[in-house]
Amino acid sequence: MSESDADDAEVFGDEFANALENLIASYERDVDLPRPDETAAVTFTAPKTAALCYDRVWAGIRYDIPAGVGFRGASSKEKYVMATGDLLDMFADLRANGDADTRELAAKVSSIAAASFFDTVSPGDAEPSKVLEHITRGIADGLIAEYGIAVVPLYDSRESRNADYQAGDRSVVVATLSNVALVEEEALTWEQIVELRRDATMLRHFRRLMHWLDAELVGKSSSFIQDEIANRLEEYEAVIKKHGFTTRLGMLESVLDSNTLLGGSAAVASLSYAADFNWALIGGGAVLVGRAAVSIAKATINARELRRTTHPEIAFVAEVKNRINRGAG
Repeated sequence: MSESDADDAEVFGDEFANALENLIASYERDVDLPRPDETAAVTFTAPKTAALCYDRVWAGIRYDIPAGVGFRGASSKEKYVMATGDLLDMFADLRANGDADTRELAAKVSSIAAASFFDTVSPGDAEPSKVLEHITRGIADGLIAEYGIAVVPLYDSRESRNADYQAGDRSVVVATLSNVALVEEEALTWEQIVELRRDATMLRHFRRLMHWLDAELVGKSSSFIQDEIANRLEEYEAVIKKHGFTTRLGMLESVLDSNTLLGGSAAVASLSYAADFNWALIGGGAVLVGRAAVSIAKATINARELRRTTHPEIAFVAEVKNRINRGAG
């Protein structure tokens, strides 16, 4: 490397360090967390779906999420992910608009930064395209650990959720609702989302189906659950129709902490699931509710640390399948 090249590299390195320092400072300055009474989700693949299902959505490296919907903290994992994304954007601009030497140097540095990021956050030999899915849980766990807020990782496939939550020693309940019309992420606009969120009644009807296994159904019989879900489906489909959402058939799956779902009572939690819930659905396969199928199962997951929230939901999946017509009617 010539003396001139060395000088250029040193200048570029100083600029890089200053940019990184400014970015970190901005993240710490612009912390905006959900209130204790708000639900929140982290997702890299379905932010619009998350905004329909939860009060707040982790904005991270996205800047199109409306104010009041998006949120950010300044946890260690967040800062690393956000800084990498913003710096790669900066390098992309330098590669596009800098002189020849700057473009070459920016390309080399961005390549190293990207490789370092993938090596640091990806499990095993995960493909780069799947890396963001694998750090969804890491972001959520960091927010829970550092701020004590209830944050749920949202995935667009059961496969992605299983990659983050493998079998372990933590008992959970897995509630599944399949063959249901789900709103198509790609067809949603933020204008539609904001419009629905302004209608408290319609939004409640929408979410009562999304998160169907709730306190109202604990301890109820399978026939009661079937009737209640049938009512919620009818209300949900009315929301879909009113707002003209494009939908696809799909599956909802919630992983729930059994102790929190039952109110945190150690005495109750020590009983069998059949006694706890009094549900024929437990271990009995799927039960049809109209065109949809409902099932509840016991499972275990690997728990990295104890959750410090009272929100029972640990992870959420909204996985679309076959394309269907606009609306649910």
